[in-house]
Amino acid sequence: MRNFFAICSLLLFGLSSVEAAVIVQYPFTTDLNPSVLGTGVQSSSYDGSNLSNSYIGDDGYGNVLEAYPSLGSTSYGSAETNNSFFSIAVTASGGNYLNLGTLQFEVGKGGNSDPRGYFIRSSVDGFASDLFSTLLPSGTQQAPGLQTIDLSSLSIFQNLSSIDFRFYVFTPSPSGNSVDFRNLELSSSNLPEPSALLLMMIGGLYLAGRRASLKPLK
Repeated sequence: MRNFFAICSLLLFGLSSVEAAVIVQYPFTTDLNPSVLGTGVQSSSYDGSNLSNSYIGDDGYGNVLEAYPSLGSTSYGSAETNNSFFSIAVTASGGNYLNLGTLQFEVGKGGNSDPRGYFIRSSVDGFASDLFSTLLPSGTQQAPGLQTIDLSSLSIFQNLSSIDFRFYVFTPSPSGNSVDFRNLELSSSNLPEPSALLLMMIGGLYLAGRRASLKPLK
C-alpha cells in the first residue's frame, strides 16, 4: 500500500510540474525577428509583404511594429479583399508537435484617423474564419493594450507540425495610418510532457505487476 501511494505521489508531482512554455516571442521593439524560439521549435518568421509597409517605429508609446494596410481599407471585408495582412509562421522541429495554449500581444492605434481595426486567422482552417476581430476605439492615438486569445481548448490547435497566423489590418490610409503591435507571444498548452507520460506508464506497469504477484495460485 505504501508503494501504491508513493507511485501516485510521483505521478501527481510529474503532472503538476508541467507548465505552459513560450513557443515563440516577437517583442517588435528592435527588429522583426523572434527573440525566443521554444524547445521543439525549428523556426519562426515574420512576413509583411502583403502590407504597403511595416517597420519598427515609435508612435509615441515606445517602439512598436507599425503595420500599414496594402490599400486604404475601412472595413473587415475590404481588408480581406485587399489581402492586407502580415503573417507569423511557426514550424516544429522533427519529432515534435505544437500544442497551442494562448496567443497574446499588445495592440494600439498609431494616429487619430478612423476607422481602424484588425482580425486574426490561421492556417488550421485555411484562413477561413476569424480567431478574433475588433474595431479599435475611435478618437485620439492610443497606447498598445494587451489582448489574449485562448487556443488551449480547441483540438485543432493541438499536435501541429506547423502553423501560420495572419493579422489583417484596416485603416483609411496605406501610407499614413497604422495599427501598432508589440510583445507578440505564442505559448503552449498545459499538456503532459513525455517525462510525465513515462511516469504514468511506469506506474501502470508497476501496479499491474503488483496485482499479478498477489493473485493466489490455483
